[in-house]
Amino acid sequence: ELLASTLPRLRFLPAAGELPPELFAAEEANRLVVTEGIPFREAYRRVAAKFEERKPNPE
Repeated sequence: ELLASTLPRLRFLPAAGELPPELFAAEEANRLVVTEGIPFREAYRRVAAKFEERKPNPE
């Protein structure tokens, strides 16, 4: 009964479902390993550097 009375009132917020791109950093690093033949650590450093470039400057 509790679930049946709660479900009609649930709302979906699309913005809350967006995943941050950082979540896929390891996947992107793996892609670089396969396509460029570089070690995973180097690939992950490259991906991390891309995310650092995208961060807004706090000043």
